[in-house]
Amino acid sequence: MLFHEQSFLFIFLPISLLGIFIINKLIPRFAVWWIVICSLVFYSIHGLQHIPLLLTSISINYFLGLIIEKNKFPNRNGRLLTVGIIINLGILAFFKYSDFVLSNLTYFGIIKSQKANIILPLAISFFTFQQIAYLVDLKRGKIRTSSFINYCAFVAFFPQLIAGPIVRYQALVPQIINEAWQKISKESFWIGLCLFSFGLFKKNYLADGLR
Repeated sequence: MLFHEQSFLFIFLPISLLGIFIINKLIPRFAVWWIVICSLVFYSIHGLQHIPLLLTSISINYFLGLIIEKNKFPNRNGRLLTVGIIINLGILAFFKYSDFVLSNLTYFGIIKSQKANIILPLAISFFTFQQIAYLVDLKRGKIRTSSFINYCAFVAFFPQLIAGPIVRYQALVPQIINEAWQKISKESFWIGLCLFSFGLFKKNYLADGLR
């Protein structure tokens, strides 16, 4: 399900928006939970088997971020950041290059012919580098940690999860904390719809049409 497909435009997106408006009227503090649920459902449509990986990555980076923020020794924070980067890049390299490494080892006769047949998780590069940037900003003191559910929304937010761009923590999370959805007006809604329609036109008639 991509942003220009009918299943997204006429089913997923209307349900997501309707849910936000309803929850905002009834229990505003649960709106972020709805965003996370919608984001995980959106991701699961493309790769349900990789939901555990996404949640594991989110959990590791969130709790590592908490340790970095609470640690009072700058040198240790540098080491913790290095550990975080190694873990993130290690997971990324495992999924992206396992088959490549095995095929080369087979070619040079180091091992017998075999293949890992590892399926590359959708958007793994996006959510990996986004979380590395989060740890770097946290170590530099540019940001502070928020709740776990807010962090989940930051990483898994479906409008940018599978196609980017990589979003900085300070650009999105303050809007979640301030419950920006409560400030949606008719004017801002129509402006957003126009921008979305313009992007959809460029995707369907310019990008796809000129391929």
